[in-house]
Amino acid sequence: IRLAPQRNDLSVEIVGGKDVIVGSAQSFTIVVRQAMDGKDAGYRLLVWVDGAKIDGTYENPIVRSGRENRIPISHTFDSVGSHTIKAEITPTGEDYRSENNVFYKSVHVAPKPTILLMTDRSSPLSQTLTELYETTTVSPAESLDPGKYLAVVLDNVHANDLDKGEIERLRAYLQNGGGLVVVGGDRAYDRGGYYGSPLGFEALLPVRSKESTGTGKNMGVVIVIDISGSVGTSSGSGSALSMEKALAISILRGISANDYIGVIAFNQNAYIVSPLTRGLYKSAIEEDIVRLKHGGLTYLDVAQNAAFGMLAGYAGAKSVIVISDGQTKNADSCVSIARDMADSGVTTYTVGVGETTDESLMRSLAEAGGGIYYKPTESERLNVIFGDKPEEPADTTEGDFSVLVLNPNHFISEGVTLSGSLTGYNTVTPKVGAQPLVTTSAGKPIVTAWMFGVGHVVSFATDDGSGWSGVLYSGENAAIISRMVNWVVGDPRRNDEVVITGDDVHLGEPAVIEVRSSTIPSMNLNGRRLELSQIDEDRYQASIPTDAPGLLDVSGYTIAVNYPLEFRDVGTLYDLQDMLKVFGGGVYDEDATLPLLDNMRAQSTRTVQEQEDLRLWFLLAAMLIFLCDVAVRRLREIARMRKG
Repeated sequence: IRLAPQRNDLSVEIVGGKDVIVGSAQSFTIVVRQAMDGKDAGYRLLVWVDGAKIDGTYENPIVRSGRENRIPISHTFDSVGSHTIKAEITPTGEDYRSENNVFYKSVHVAPKPTILLMTDRSSPLSQTLTELYETTTVSPAESLDPGKYLAVVLDNVHANDLDKGEIERLRAYLQNGGGLVVVGGDRAYDRGGYYGSPLGFEALLPVRSKESTGTGKNMGVVIVIDISGSVGTSSGSGSALSMEKALAISILRGISANDYIGVIAFNQNAYIVSPLTRGLYKSAIEEDIVRLKHGGLTYLDVAQNAAFGMLAGYAGAKSVIVISDGQTKNADSCVSIARDMADSGVTTYTVGVGETTDESLMRSLAEAGGGIYYKPTESERLNVIFGDKPEEPADTTEGDFSVLVLNPNHFISEGVTLSGSLTGYNTVTPKVGAQPLVTTSAGKPIVTAWMFGVGHVVSFATDDGSGWSGVLYSGENAAIISRMVNWVVGDPRRNDEVVITGDDVHLGEPAVIEVRSSTIPSMNLNGRRLELSQIDEDRYQASIPTDAPGLLDVSGYTIAVNYPLEFRDVGTLYDLQDMLKVFGGGVYDEDATLPLLDNMRAQSTRTVQEQEDLRLWFLLAAMLIFLCDVAVRRLREIARMRKG
């Protein structure tokens, strides 16, 4: 039953990361929500950091009529350790409860990570690293000893600059959790003797230093479209299915004419819309896609198996593109099938559609399948993978090469928007298991990442900004540089003897503290001894009950406790109507009881198929035929005897 809020209520929340680096500007978002939509809600907002009010906060009343107002703030922490942010709103109008008008957020500030940079020149790269990190610089002529550093950056280093001992130290360093960024240039990768290096330096890298073969040629691609009942729900101005059709046709048109394309639609069954067909014949496939209707349950696994079977006999590279809201049965089975397909050479890409998309599952499918998850607005990037590529000159050090984020889901590339062009890059090919994150518009890898042991390695196949890639070291593009280094650094506290971690919680949830230490640690909670349980060789844990909002101090590490979670999302859940439609329900006005009863009767009516044994009727018919035959024969015999 649709019930409108009778009274207004306002809540406040602080959104942002917990672990930050000292001296770096950090962005947070203050989210103010109200229960009533379309009603002007006024409030004053004050924000404090470590008890000091932030200049420029909103002491004058803010008036908003929407359900949610997001206010960005930025702060630079100048000292290491735990810090707290407090946001408080003072409503000027109706506010049902005051408990959710205050929100605390704890922030842990770590020292600048220690970085070892090997280079023979000053560059935009060296300037950036010096500003953001504790950077030690050595020349290629000096010995490379990465042991005490959290990350190593090699800038335009030739393979011959590293001896066998240095490469072995790098290998051991990565296997123990170290990080490595290898920056290109005129003495690196294809121009630096990496490919086939006798000392095996390239074995550490996520790329091979040779020409990348085109990924848009000689491919078999199956587009899998969800037509179950769940995609009949609204998505923007239309249904999720309408968006799916538009996306499928857009992807279809972008796939190279040299490829082979198949289309499968599914609900609880899989339907072959088009078998694997040469990419020259797309118009007929488009017409079949347009005619698709929604209905039924969602079983993605049956479509995956059908796609796998369709590609079984294809000899080239094979991929499956799943367009769905992810609201499927047998989710674990779907992930397992995607993994099995990847082991057999079939890559799975996913595109999430609809406001109720299970993004977690769609990401898991793509990850298990060795592909990438895209939101609808990002799906055009599939053209970089499957489409015809523009011609590029044989000399990749002279030209104009635009760059784009190919994989928007990795830590390095998430939320990063790139613009501008490079004037040169190194020619590399990603290895199996590596993740290309940033490419040229022609699909040539620029940023590629992988894990070597437990260490993180990034290939940056352009230079340090001195010649080819100056555009990546300025403006919003510069985020890609710090993201690469931060990813290979990983946990900036991993070399500390004692490391405490714990997330902020809401009232009623236990605050879980985890401590990493090689010896049994002694922890205090607000000045009193805290009992820990050992959960691993060097890991200890404590669960702290919460009974009041405020701050918990665990040996100097702060955890914030806020109002109960149910006080945060005030008002009506607007997504509920679409969610109910998936299961055959709906939302009705209080005075519309007759439609509700009709729907209940319709939903309670079930068509049941029962088996009926018809063998008796066939036996009776056979017996009757037999008796008739005997009678006819007997009558004929009697007639002959009378004549005789």
